[in-house]
Amino acid sequence: MKSQPPPNAADPGGATSPAALEQIAGAVESIFAFIERTAEPADIGRSWTTIDYENKPHRDIPIFNGVGGISFFLVDYFRRTGAAQALRLADDAIDWCLAFQGTHHRRGIYVGKTGVALAALHKSTARGETTIPQ
Repeated sequence: MKSQPPPNAADPGGATSPAALEQIAGAVESIFAFIERTAEPADIGRSWTTIDYENKPHRDIPIFNGVGGISFFLVDYFRRTGAAQALRLADDAIDWCLAFQGTHHRRGIYVGKTGVALAALHKSTARGETTIPQ
């Protein structure tokens, strides 16, 4: 399903041209296709290789530069397009993060488990759930 930016989404003042909005929509589609294509199945969920602070590939949970952040994009993509595959991938990403046993920060929105909890809440909100996810 092709993403269409809502009227004036990028610029409530209306200065963004239709061509620029179309370019943004194309970029969003390209990002989703890349995420979908590079998803790596795991024992629990799916993960992605991302880049760390030193520009080295890694596989970790942060929403800043890891699998947790990919789930945020996927949830918002689902909210905009209704693409069920995006929500399934977000489920897999969060499941993988919750099962991850590597070394990482316990606290911290951007780099810790707190961020994964926030990602799970974000996904639940997109589904219209009113209870805290387990």
